[in-house]
Amino acid sequence: MIVTLKPSLTVTDAQAQAIVDRIAPGRRLARVGELLAGEISAVFEIELAEGPPAFVLKVYPETMHWKMQKEVGIARLLERLPIPAPGILLADDSRSLLDLNFVVMNRFDGRNVRQWEPSLDEDETFDIYRQMGEALRVIHGVTLESFGYLVANGVVQPFASNRAYMLSQFERKLSGFRELGRRPALAAQLDAYLKRSADLLDGCPRPVLCHYDYHSGNLLAERHDGALQLTGIIDLENAIAGDPLMDLAKTIAYSVRDDETKRDGLFAGYGALDRPDGICLLQQISPVRAFPFRWNRGSKPMGQVTTVRAVPSERKSL
Repeated sequence: MIVTLKPSLTVTDAQAQAIVDRIAPGRRLARVGELLAGEISAVFEIELAEGPPAFVLKVYPETMHWKMQKEVGIARLLERLPIPAPGILLADDSRSLLDLNFVVMNRFDGRNVRQWEPSLDEDETFDIYRQMGEALRVIHGVTLESFGYLVANGVVQPFASNRAYMLSQFERKLSGFRELGRRPALAAQLDAYLKRSADLLDGCPRPVLCHYDYHSGNLLAERHDGALQLTGIIDLENAIAGDPLMDLAKTIAYSVRDDETKRDGLFAGYGALDRPDGICLLQQISPVRAFPFRWNRGSKPMGQVTTVRAVPSERKSL
């Protein structure tokens, strides 16, 4: 059975103007239109007569109404950081303007990096992924008190260690696999593998803020003076307090995959992993096969990357 979460609704000009009156008094609505972005929330673009600024209206489904306050909380954690994170201009759960909870944010210039990628050459690809890595490192500079899934007021079920949190998540997923997959032998193999590798989870001593959906579809970019620049980081609603390698692994799995230029750029921007087990753990949880590679100023493994560009002909894989 397919469950649809994204609310199906129309925002009228009158409703949009009422929202504009709250966030930009005296300004007139030019248009409101639905954006294709958003798998859970309905997302709309609001433009004003006589030009900028423009806004993004995000409306949450009834079953996920609590995600509004969570996203507001995460945005506030990021608002003072030197990264293009969304600013929350209005958060409304009164149901007086719309029948569902919603937020209004500033609209970023540009389109998502995934849409840019087919037109980028190798140097441009490297550079935008370098910027992605730099921004992710800044996000990971936000430390939190306990591991777990974040809601509006902190972690909903706090865990004292990364191992405890991750093993609980693995067990939850494995339980579902045992019930629905009907392959008990494979489930037993996976369980044994996790138990053998669990000590790798001890390498993260404290939780940091993880975007947990950090991929090229959730990162916006635009050209300025000919150079492609990262302009926006969106969709904060999945954030967790966890191991920063969770974000890196997802970025690799969803966006980098086996593209060496993207990988080199990402880690040139992100920098050192600051833990001896980092490379090993990423090898375990991501699809990248080629971790060690040569650099044109000596040989450095991934996670000890400087901003020096890798020479493609000198890269080598395991």
